[in-house]
Amino acid sequence: MSYFRKRFDKDALAKINESIVFNARDEEKKDDPQDDSSNDPPTANRGKLIVDAACTPADITYPTDLKLLNEAREKTEEIIDRMHEPLVGLKKKPRTYRQKGRKDYLAVAKQKKPGPPKIRKAIRKQLGYLKRNLHTIDIMASEGLLKHLSKRLYRLVLVIKELYRQQIRNRHSGQPPVFFGVADRDHGG
Repeated sequence: MSYFRKRFDKDALAKINESIVFNARDEEKKDDPQDDSSNDPPTANRGKLIVDAACTPADITYPTDLKLLNEAREKTEEIIDRMHEPLVGLKKKPRTYRQKGRKDYLAVAKQKKPGPPKIRKAIRKQLGYLKRNLHTIDIMASEGLLKHLSKRLYRLVLVIKELYRQQIRNRHSGQPPVFFGVADRDHGG
């Protein structure tokens, strides 16, 4: 339904919605034998409006700490790849542990109800991978390789550094991490 809806612009959708409402009103007037005053404007509410949320975008998910850290790790790997492109064949590519990081993330993400200790451990591992990647990016930036990044990727570096800083602060302040839509205290941790 949402792909079908995307083909129409806002004006066309407004016209379609308006015609649906007018057709529904006409149907209601035909079905209501007590309504003799069809010329009078409606003064009172006569029913309920039911709104269906079935057409909401399905690709928007709840941002959990573990998922955010995994995405940040993947983005830093992409950034390292881009910064290393001019050095291919001249210098060895830095380690990122991308396969191990993905494996560690999926081991927890695929579980139906992972317990708080497992999630905390997975977050700690992702923070470690992210710390290593950010350190590598800093070293490569000091070598003058930052100029090979697009504006989007440079902005991503800044956002990821802020995300890392916040996650470390939350981890050390005792704030409960966000797991799968609920805080740690809801898991009994």
